Amino acid sequence: MVRIVVIKSNLEQKLDVQLEKQKKSYLYRNTNSNHDMIDFCSNDYFGFANSYKLNQKAKDILSKYSNLNGSTGSRLISGNNELIELAEQNITSFFNGKAGLIFNSGYDANIGFFSTIPNRNDTILYDELVHASIRDGIRMSYAKSYSFKHNDLNDLSSKILKSKGEIFIVVESIYSMDGDEAPIVELNNICIEKTCHLIVDEAHSTGFGYNNVFSLSEKYNIQPLARLHTFGKAMGCHGAIWIISNSLKKYLINFCRIFIYTTAPPPHSIAMMLASIDQLKEEYQLNQVINKKIQLFKQTASDINIESLLPSQSAIQSIIISGNKEVLTIAKSINNLGFNVKAIRYPTVPLGHERIRISLHTYNSDYEIKELIKHIKNLQYEKS
Repeated sequence: MVRIVVIKSNLEQKLDVQLEKQKKSYLYRNTNSNHDMIDFCSNDYFGFANSYKLNQKAKDILSKYSNLNGSTGSRLISGNNELIELAEQNITSFFNGKAGLIFNSGYDANIGFFSTIPNRNDTILYDELVHASIRDGIRMSYAKSYSFKHNDLNDLSSKILKSKGEIFIVVESIYSMDGDEAPIVELNNICIEKTCHLIVDEAHSTGFGYNNVFSLSEKYNIQPLARLHTFGKAMGCHGAIWIISNSLKKYLINFCRIFIYTTAPPPHSIAMMLASIDQLKEEYQLNQVINKKIQLFKQTASDINIESLLPSQSAIQSIIISGNKEVLTIAKSINNLGFNVKAIRYPTVPLGHERIRISLHTYNSDYEIKELIKHIKNLQYEKS
């Protein structure tokens, strides 16, 4: 029998050392295709991602554009078509905007915007809890950038005084880890007073209805310089759109490298975006359902004290469990009971704020929610 000896290169050996450090720090990650557990981790808040009805709507839309299949190229070469332009018009209208520009994903959209619009002599002020795509886009910008304390308007105001050029203030409407709201009314007032530009990432509020509008900016009648709506969360599909002015749209088309040089989204993704808008209009009552689930969770979990239950009124609920090892242990125990929750570890969240992140959905039954909380309380008792 011939024995095959695998000799790793110096590079591979260095990578293995870094991976071993990840394991020792309880930071090692694996992809996981196990979806047999009860879903309390996905961003599919309304259950659209597995909706047969939504899929049929998309097929009906695509049937009107039978010549479309692949993208074939970037939108400035061959990838533009009637369907994607229709989608930009309809989605912009749905969100009561002036103009819209579709990107392949929210990540692409944030990197594209922040690497293009703020210039060398400008300043970007961002909430310390904004997510990775915003931070990565800011890193690619030539502008100066500074974080301000989470939802701290006084700290923001002090940073504005030290800022130069055009000043961009960047927040999420609903924060992806804490689940709390940005004070966008107050932020908008500051921007008006100080002549700054407000940018709102609406990833986790897109689709949530407030008197027939579907974003927090619309709920509070705020018109930021730009707001980002993504379709990979509550809308159940993929893609993203910046709601902006016509001038900003034209500028991005001409100068945004990610828009210029990437292959356009495929027609099926665009059809799904349009279909999700139609379905949300038809199933507006899902907002009432999710709100009841949130209130049930809050009421049932009110006496949990695995260190801290964060005060969120959104579909994102988090229980702070300090330490990467400790939070992984609790998450695995919950997984073993059949509930799919995830441990969010440092450095994704600040040190000492590691957590179990729980996403609520319209399809989570009241019984499942109560059982999840019961098991968490039992683990709390065992831990103490």
